[in-house]
Amino acid sequence: MAKNPERRVMLTDAAVDVLADEGARGLTFRAVDARAGVPVGTASNYFSSRDDLLMQTGARISSRMTPDPAQVEQIMRPAPSRELVAELMHWLIRRMTDDRTGYLAMLELRLEATRRPDLRTQLTRTVRAGFEESLSFHRDRGLPGDPDAFLVLYLAMTGVLLEHFTLPEMLGDDGLDHLVEAVVTRIIPADQGPARIRPARRARQSPATAETTCVRTITLKAWVPQTSARRTPLRKEDPPFPPRPCRSPRRTVRRTPSPPSPKTASGIQGC
Repeated sequence: MAKNPERRVMLTDAAVDVLADEGARGLTFRAVDARAGVPVGTASNYFSSRDDLLMQTGARISSRMTPDPAQVEQIMRPAPSRELVAELMHWLIRRMTDDRTGYLAMLELRLEATRRPDLRTQLTRTVRAGFEESLSFHRDRGLPGDPDAFLVLYLAMTGVLLEHFTLPEMLGDDGLDHLVEAVVTRIIPADQGPARIRPARRARQSPATAETTCVRTITLKAWVPQTSARRTPLRKEDPPFPPRPCRSPRRTVRRTPSPPSPKTASGIQGC
């Protein structure tokens, strides 16, 4: 097989154009040669079969959809927030619009993958790897939304892109920007402050270490629990209410057991 990297990229880009314009049925070696403007038979020197052409075309589409790292760092300068997630989704729409041909070619590949198990396996692996990478980016950059919210956002934006590039009139008069804002607002949670830490519960003192009493005061008009060790003295103007326990002790009633009935003396009912 030929090993000219630049020629291979040119042929796969031509295959992307053919796939988007004519569908998977129109993707042949001859069609790729004609679209690339190279002699007939050139594509067959770079791809071993039509399945190989489809798989390498899918890899080229994935490469074209990957954003430039420098642009990513530039757009990620603001602090993580729901507004930043919305800006990332707007940027996704702009990037896919700039490469509309590549997006339509990917849709054609997805349809063809339903009929070709090998292509479906490789395409699933490629799309899944891209999804996991995006999820890791979302989590590592501290963007709001848990993995479930990110998955729902991914599926919602996939539907938006599908309608936008195939049946744009279906969305009606609502602007695409307004639709993206609505999707992000309803899926990604609003910004929240730092998580509050619950104070630790105070250990309950046993009756042996602190005798809990209740002192009734005129100012509070309530029962205030205090320990006997830290009991506040009564003021002169307050009536001398003596300390009283919070709960009255239970009265123990001793009952004299009655003699057993002769019918139940043996412990067995009816004997």
